[in-house]
Amino acid sequence: MTESTADLGEKLLTALPALGYRVRSLGRTQPTLEDVFLAATRRSWDARLPDKPVNGDSRAPLPKF
Repeated sequence: MTESTADLGEKLLTALPALGYRVRSLGRTQPTLEDVFLAATRRSWDARLPDKPVNGDSRAPLPKF
């Protein structure tokens, strides 16, 4: 991942094979809002809170599935 807005495609397609790498595809992706949220909160949709309060945490537990 890069913060740069420059097109690095040509540079990568030239440099990687020279280093012995085989490039099968190259493309840009935009993260979804869900991806951004999970990265920002460092959580996963599979993460669960404990059923009982921990250290005085009074939040209700997550529902069991």
